[in-house]
Amino acid sequence: MESLFAVKNAGEKDATKELIGEWLIKTQAFKQVINELIVQKRMEDVQTEGDIQVVLGTIRFLEKLLEIEAEDIVRAIVKREPEYFH
Repeated sequence: MESLFAVKNAGEKDATKELIGEWLIKTQAFKQVINELIVQKRMEDVQTEGDIQVVLGTIRFLEKLLEIEAEDIVRAIVKREPEYFH
């Protein structure tokens, strides 16, 4: 399956970022999935201080995803990882 950003010119990449920004993050399904992941993380049985910090960091990250704006995605820099170059 091809990446959303693979083999696209700058205009197509910008349009893809705008689509994601305007459509995906504003859907109820996106918010519901993020909230479900937060609940799952909060219910994890963690034993060590290190594990607690990892879970708390993940929860903070997920909570920030709920606050993301379309402009954040449009301004994002899209880079290809070396393992995807062919």
